[in-house]
Amino acid sequence: TNDYLKDFQRLDIDSTIPLQKPFDAPKRLTYPYDAGEEANSMVTVNWLLPESANSEINMAMQVLTHILIGTPASPLRKILIESGLGEDLAGSGLVNELRQMYFSTGLRGVPPENVSKVEALISETLEALVKDGIDPETVEASLNTIEFQLRELNTGSFPRGLALLIASLTSCVYHGDPLGPLAYECPLNAIKNHFASNPRYFEGLIQNYLLKNSHCTTVILEHDAAYRQRLEDDEVARLAKIKAGLNEADVKAIIENTRQLKLAQETPDTPEALAKIPVLQLSDIDRQNKIVPLETLEEQGSKVLYHNIFTNGITYLDVGFNLYALPQEYLPYVSLFGRALFEMGTATEDFVRLSQRIGRKTGGIDTATYTSVVQETNRSTAWLFLRGKSTVAQTDDLLAILSDVLLTVNLDNPERFLQMVLEEKAGQEAQVVPAGHIVVNTRLRAHFNEASWANEQMSGVNYLFFLRDLAEKIEKDWPAVLKTLEDIRRLLVNRSAVICNVTLDGANWAKIRPSLNHFLSGLPAVQLKAQQWSRPKGGLSRRANHPRAGQLCRQGRESV
Repeated sequence: TNDYLKDFQRLDIDSTIPLQKPFDAPKRLTYPYDAGEEANSMVTVNWLLPESANSEINMAMQVLTHILIGTPASPLRKILIESGLGEDLAGSGLVNELRQMYFSTGLRGVPPENVSKVEALISETLEALVKDGIDPETVEASLNTIEFQLRELNTGSFPRGLALLIASLTSCVYHGDPLGPLAYECPLNAIKNHFASNPRYFEGLIQNYLLKNSHCTTVILEHDAAYRQRLEDDEVARLAKIKAGLNEADVKAIIENTRQLKLAQETPDTPEALAKIPVLQLSDIDRQNKIVPLETLEEQGSKVLYHNIFTNGITYLDVGFNLYALPQEYLPYVSLFGRALFEMGTATEDFVRLSQRIGRKTGGIDTATYTSVVQETNRSTAWLFLRGKSTVAQTDDLLAILSDVLLTVNLDNPERFLQMVLEEKAGQEAQVVPAGHIVVNTRLRAHFNEASWANEQMSGVNYLFFLRDLAEKIEKDWPAVLKTLEDIRRLLVNRSAVICNVTLDGANWAKIRPSLNHFLSGLPAVQLKAQQWSRPKGGLSRRANHPRAGQLCRQGRESV
């Protein structure tokens, strides 16, 4: 570092980011956007909050954000979705990486006539929560969820050290304590104590930082079909104006500069320059793969994959269901069925109580589909996984929840299921441009093998067309949709078609193994009849030639 900086003189520069000047009154901002055929708007309401360096308020707002919009059963999110004013939640929730935090929420897919209603509904809902109070079980669930996430620090495939460094930078770049964002015990305990002594602590946060906060904006993005063309026309006119002001010498200079730039870009670097680039040597790489311990067992006729790994007292449990138990026409329903298990309630609990129970008793339960070609074969595999985690002491609660949703889920709720379909549709449409490379890649891979074809049916362009059709079918023929969902549950929930993946240290595995055995014994057991899927020629379904399939993929290619 010294060698690099020795030729420079030190400059004392004030790099402080100033605080935003508070608004005297809320503001309303409207902007156009190009949404293709989509004619609806996006609406968000946004509040500026205190500095991120205030660790206690920062933590309190994280918990409040989870209370308000963190799960489908959260009161603000639930009312917004159930209102029918839009299709899916919009806004980023709490942003605490800047010097001053802000909270943002709203709806997308909002018809123009509903724009003002969304803003009013958010205010009315927050006022009602302050007046009537927040369900204590919702607060308890959110506190438990946030604490579990902090203590687990599960960054998935992202390097944990780098995640901690980035968290630290959110403070030190604003001249704050670099360790402040990492030290969560004190602020978390303070919030718990505040809530214990004042059950209306979080209602007070809503009142002070949202309802009474004049530094608030309502941002509306209105669909404008001519917006992109206007931008292109303006750019062409701007360039034409610049060119009209150039003489012949100016034009030649620009052409020569462009030629020199292209030459510089295409000229290979010298060996001396390349040698300055730091590179990994083969000697820097471990020659041995890291072997994950695996023991294959059988419990109640189900395969169990056990990994004896230290997990700091956390049980990681994946329960997988073989999708080859389903006929191929049911594949597009799979992701929605996975959501329905946890978002439609059971015979004894509505989905709000179920969500609260999951938040209080576990570290969370997610669903995911997995498809792959089996190594060194031409066969494919496809699964729906329920992925849960809990402390060892709460493993029985985790298994009880899984048992309840699998055996007693209440699927007969067309209003709630339609909300889920519209949310899913809005999410799929929203990612066509920003994640266009994924859309195109998923569609291309559908040509190559059955696993990729199945994945396209459950998450690709075909899935989006399916969602649009399904939204109409729910309104016209709910009994047929319900029958399909019930058929999927009957075919999948079968311990002959189940695989369990458990990660836990040996001593604790011995404690929870009887509970897993009991859970599996409660599932129906019938012989698995694997279905033969007939992949259409070319790998794509009947929608391959749909007039909008090409358009969507073109949008995806343009975004890459």
